Amino acid sequence: MRSIKRSLVLSVVAWTAACGPKPAPENAEPGAATLEEALATLDAYRTRRIAPDRWESALEAIDRARESDPGRADLAAYAAFVAGMIALESDRAVEALERFERALAGVPGWDYAEAARGQARFALGDVDGARASYEAAAAASPDWFLPRLHLGSVLRYRGDAVRALEELRRAADLAPDRAEPPFKIGLLQLEWGRVPEAVEALRRAVELDPAWANAHLAMSDALLAAGDIAGAAASAAEAVRRKPGWADALAALGRADLASGRPAEADARFREALAADARFTPALVGLGDVAAARGDAAAAERLYRQVADAHVGPPEAYEGLARLARAAGDVPAAVAHQTEAVSSAPGDAGVRIELARLLFVAGRSREAAEHLDFVLRRHPGHPVAAALRTQIGAP
Repeated sequence: MRSIKRSLVLSVVAWTAACGPKPAPENAEPGAATLEEALATLDAYRTRRIAPDRWESALEAIDRARESDPGRADLAAYAAFVAGMIALESDRAVEALERFERALAGVPGWDYAEAARGQARFALGDVDGARASYEAAAAASPDWFLPRLHLGSVLRYRGDAVRALEELRRAADLAPDRAEPPFKIGLLQLEWGRVPEAVEALRRAVELDPAWANAHLAMSDALLAAGDIAGAAASAAEAVRRKPGWADALAALGRADLASGRPAEADARFREALAADARFTPALVGLGDVAAARGDAAAAERLYRQVADAHVGPPEAYEGLARLARAAGDVPAAVAHQTEAVSSAPGDAGVRIELARLLFVAGRSREAAEHLDFVLRRHPGHPVAAALRTQIGAP
């Protein structure tokens, strides 16, 4: 089924050909985008991310066309959509939502505007509204991968891993040449504890888009989880090469160095990440991990508490404090810190599994089982959670 937007574009082109070209408005600058180019930009939204300056040029061209032909009601909807995309790219989600709703009022059921409205709703925290928008866009254009991709992300956020994976796989089938679906599948599989599947999916994403630094970074995390430290370091290094000075990738290099028993190199990487972003929480936590690896528990605790006190909701800092407490033999304190980590990231399977493990050690099997059951409801068959739940048995 052809998308509504594609039908509109074809009708506009046919209308222009039938009526003959109109002279460009006198205020059009030499080299300015034409209406046809602006409509091509709109249609490009179907397959790729559009650079902000291209949206700006498209809006200028549409506005000029509206001045020349004020009776064209469809151009008002196009202008509202493009203005909404500009606002969304600038983190003005409230304004973007209003623009997309105006576009939908002008062109009811427009798949592009509906999908974009989902993005704005999600940015504003309206998860259920975003889900409804993506479902509507997917129903309007069953052959378009983007609504399925976004719907999978929303379902993952809502804790429905099974349906999320179904939607992401549909997106991958609809766009086998795009890296985004396997990338998101890899992230979901990693969260699900399915490390080999995560590595496979992320390797596919890297193959499809070798220049995408995010894919190399995610591959680094997956390979580190798989125990392939050298591979994790190589992927993180590639992410840095693709995006020099990126704090996330530098911290990933630091984690690989630490895992390979090179705390001095890890320390340098984490400090380099902080030089790029002084408030980058993973790097601060990484320095705490380095201090702990060197046996300096006091320095590690000081760094973890600095993060916990200065930032809202960082589970890594509380997890670091929990590790220190357990190493010191203070299991109750470890449980308390890990509970704070769960409170800051209640949907994180790994954080909750670690709390269950500590509760089991503390003799609180019933509570441990409850946390594992929570994980298994959201991620059926999670290998680590399932194994620990079997070990606990019936509390």
